[in-house]
Amino acid sequence: MPQVSLEARVRQVLSEGMDLPTLPQVAVSVLQGTSNDGASVREVAGYLMVDPPLAARVLRVVNSNVYELRDKVGSISQAMMVLGLERIRDIVLSLTVIPAFDLDHGRIGLDREMFWRHSTATAFLARTLSCALGLRREGEAFAAGLLHDLGYLFLDHYFHRELARAYEKAMVDRVSLLTAEQVLFGTDHAAAGGLLASTWQFPGGMVDVLIHHHRPDRARVEKRLCAIVSLADLLAELSGKAGIGEISGSARLEDQPAWQMLRKPLSEIAHIGPDQFERIVADSIRSATEFFSVMGSDGLPGKLSASGPRLARSAADSTDIHV
Repeated sequence: MPQVSLEARVRQVLSEGMDLPTLPQVAVSVLQGTSNDGASVREVAGYLMVDPPLAARVLRVVNSNVYELRDKVGSISQAMMVLGLERIRDIVLSLTVIPAFDLDHGRIGLDREMFWRHSTATAFLARTLSCALGLRREGEAFAAGLLHDLGYLFLDHYFHRELARAYEKAMVDRVSLLTAEQVLFGTDHAAAGGLLASTWQFPGGMVDVLIHHHRPDRARVEKRLCAIVSLADLLAELSGKAGIGEISGSARLEDQPAWQMLRKPLSEIAHIGPDQFERIVADSIRSATEFFSVMGSDGLPGKLSASGPRLARSAADSTDIHV
């Protein structure tokens, strides 16, 4: 009997809805609504008000030390007026997407605390790069950075044994986790994440970023945004403080498609060169750490780290940024 490929099995899980985690409709509505230029505060606030517990958690985060507001806000509409629609969208996604999966299986697997730190660091780096390039898409960059590795959560939930094999191969062969996935399965977490995002009816541009965040040169719709998220992902990985082993520790930034696509605009528009990256990465990881601590106090990560040895760090551990 021929072996069914992992990608075919992923498609089967999604098509049959085999106990598939359901993203709260409010999160889908907020994501879709804020993707439209004509979205209004009243419209997006209306989505959140149908879920009072979530609205209360959003306000708790808004009034935390992360945003350093002079006066506390008492309503979702007020929060949107003060912080903007996109910041509220970022908080909603942070509070709903990752918890949609059963994160504590009591087994060896994805280091979920490091996963969350990596995701938030990538999000803050993507926002910073987008702002520096003058794209006026900081919110989209943050959301895409936060969700770029959604496929890992899906694979760990449904194909835990296979993903554990990839971790093991990455460590034994001293290759990146991404390479191990592709060698073993002929596909990777990016493809799985794109399929899940399509099932959850994410906007097309977001799906494009999830699928191509390791090869932004292949993106069909959002090449520039995809390159920004890809570069943010690389910087987080190479920082040695927010990596999950996706790339090899010997990887050089200058060899990556994202750097080749953004090197010129970063230099000419943002006046950012290799020397400035250390500061940008440090500032972004500091912001991500503060954001992470607030989300943790709100109960988001919960028991993020599975019991037993952590397998999410491979040859990319404790690397410097090589340019």
